[in-house]
Amino acid sequence: MGPESEAFEVLLALEKAARAPDFHLLDLSEVFNTNKWSAIRNIENDVDPFSDDLEHEIMGADLTSRFMASAHQIDAIVSMSSVLSKFANELQMRFKRARESISAKLSDGSDGLPIEIVTKIFQFAVWAEGRNGGNQAIRLSQVSRRFRNVALASRSLWATLCSYDSPSQLETFISRAGPHEEYHAFARYDSHIHSSGIDWFVNSCQSIVPHWRTMTLTQDEKVRVSDPPVIGGVSVLLGVLSSSFNERGLHLPMLEKLDVRGHSKDLYVTVERDSYEWAPNLRSLRCWFTLLSPTAALTSVTTFDFTQIITDRFNAPILPLILLLKFLGFLPNLTTFSLTLHGANEFVCDLALRATECPSIVTFRLQLRGLEAKIDHQPQRSCLASFMNALRMPSLENINFSLGFVDTGVEMEDEAWSRVVGDLSIALMPKHLSELSQPTSLYYFLWLDRGNSLVTEMQEVPRDNRAFYIPLDRIFSIRNLIISSWVRVQFIKEASNLRKADFSERCRLRELKFVGCENMTGADLSSIVSSLVREFDVWKNIERVAVEYCTNVADEDLMRIIGEEKLHHPARGIEKSIQVMSGVSKAL
Repeated sequence: MGPESEAFEVLLALEKAARAPDFHLLDLSEVFNTNKWSAIRNIENDVDPFSDDLEHEIMGADLTSRFMASAHQIDAIVSMSSVLSKFANELQMRFKRARESISAKLSDGSDGLPIEIVTKIFQFAVWAEGRNGGNQAIRLSQVSRRFRNVALASRSLWATLCSYDSPSQLETFISRAGPHEEYHAFARYDSHIHSSGIDWFVNSCQSIVPHWRTMTLTQDEKVRVSDPPVIGGVSVLLGVLSSSFNERGLHLPMLEKLDVRGHSKDLYVTVERDSYEWAPNLRSLRCWFTLLSPTAALTSVTTFDFTQIITDRFNAPILPLILLLKFLGFLPNLTTFSLTLHGANEFVCDLALRATECPSIVTFRLQLRGLEAKIDHQPQRSCLASFMNALRMPSLENINFSLGFVDTGVEMEDEAWSRVVGDLSIALMPKHLSELSQPTSLYYFLWLDRGNSLVTEMQEVPRDNRAFYIPLDRIFSIRNLIISSWVRVQFIKEASNLRKADFSERCRLRELKFVGCENMTGADLSSIVSSLVREFDVWKNIERVAVEYCTNVADEDLMRIIGEEKLHHPARGIEKSIQVMSGVSKAL
């Protein structure tokens, strides 16, 4: 492919991204963050790319060569971006006039719609904009007189408050929403808050702070890379907000959701004096790359979503997971725990962590991003394994493991790759999980992490003999098993001393489902069933098997391999539902 074709692919990629249904929800400053650029990653292990003295720090032929390649690459990107922006701006101006005219006509055409429907449409349009919801409400109110009347009559459209809105804008939004509406607050740690604080924002919102339903904290990337660098943006922001609430005696009894979005390359220090007593009814908590201070005030939290990178930037890579376990100990009523980790299987940790019991967790979702299967990896001695051994969830009913691979393993022998990933599956299911007393559902989802820079969007899923090994003796407690994998699946046993009778007696598996297994063939499915029959003697206990969106398995193979009695047909379930709904409609 020549340079012209390569450059044209940039336009195609931009157009494809622009067509994505949730594009408007993306934080583009995070998506295009400098830490995602290969030009930066190419040299950041040797020098600080943002140093003012960069030209004097680059020494040696190899580093100089890599730096020059990065510099030329950035020059080319700027050149392409400049030309693209020029043409895009021209097209935008041409389309804008036509769009405004069409919008006016559409507004006139909406006269036949009931006010209730138009109001609902407006609400969806505003909510979809997130932190920019207030500006969306303004745009809707400016389309036509009817739209303005509808927008002004719907108070919830004006309930989005942002720290980067002007005081006059905030006053307008609060006036239009009124004192009794549920508000959604967004605060971003930027250069203005860094220099002037957050008091002005709290003062502007003071009358309705008790009516905040959700609060989202973010930080500006430009502040993090400033000179001198600002460390702990969202952590600092939460601290000053907490102080501001306490100084004014403010309580947020309606606040149910707190979303704290840190930066992957920042370092955060929790402030022990923060007690968060101003949020007594918090239900949902989400944290990216930072944690709140462990405190008894968080006992009301029932849903917790945490994202972290395990890296050697910390003195001990296991440290974030140790802090996480400590934090979980302060959430006794937590029922749903979602955890996303980057690099958790790469670092060896022989430290036995103190067991932390989370008595109320019913649903546990673990997503591993950026997975690479390498010969020297030891998943069963990793930070992840230590964490999973320490995390005790006696009430667990639903487990979801999402494994995103950045490499397809083409540089390893098939069997070696399968063994490493098999060791990972063992690390994910420590023995205490296999001994749960209540019936449990388990979902394995193996996928190519195409959002990672190491995997191209068009990279094909390879077809070879690699397999995802699932140790059956580690999932004895599982009743419902769902598997979605881009490599074939094979059940194995970890403990060599277990007999066939042990599996038959102890395995609780009753439902088995394969969804979107791209590489699974009829022969692979037959091999799975054969092993469950001959090696483990558990097939007789399985009541239902479903195979959905596995394009390489023919329908006739399903019937032959699984049999009519066990085979579940999703289509038949849909037909039955349609028949039931049809009967209900006739009855009405």
